[in-house]
Amino acid sequence: MKANKLISNSLISGLLPQAANNPRSRTHHNIHDSYNEKVQRFLNVIEYASYVRPHYHNEQDAWEGFIIIKGHLSILQFDHSGILVDRNELSPEGPLFGIELDSTFPHCITSLSDQAIVFEYKQGPYLPDNDKTFPQWAPTEQDTQVKIYHQWMKTAAVGERFKSDKISNSQ
Repeated sequence: MKANKLISNSLISGLLPQAANNPRSRTHHNIHDSYNEKVQRFLNVIEYASYVRPHYHNEQDAWEGFIIIKGHLSILQFDHSGILVDRNELSPEGPLFGIELDSTFPHCITSLSDQAIVFEYKQGPYLPDNDKTFPQWAPTEQDTQVKIYHQWMKTAAVGERFKSDKISNSQ
């Protein structure tokens, strides 16, 4: 029998400082043993300041799921031109604490609390060279406008598009 994989207070306590000390303000912990597994499962610890660049997955019929464990998190979904088409806020208290979405459309997450911890799952295998595509309208982490864009993400309403002609999208 394989050993059980526990998601515990001690595991989470060890991940919190890793996220706080990471330059990207986040960390993850894989629950799956291999990137070849059919379902990838992991915890993601995201600080308020962490910018997760909007992206979409390249596999046909790709899906991705999120279940919030701690904190408050927004899941943003965009059309391919950058218009926000859906926004769902997750909290352990509800009313919404989980979502599975079509990840062939641009999407991202942003923490609305100091720290958010989310259980994520998606189809495998995970092939890092072909896993995701970043739309041109989504600023890179190095872009000079990324802080403004990230702050916009925190409150953006469905139907809005970030308005800036200054996004350099330097890769």
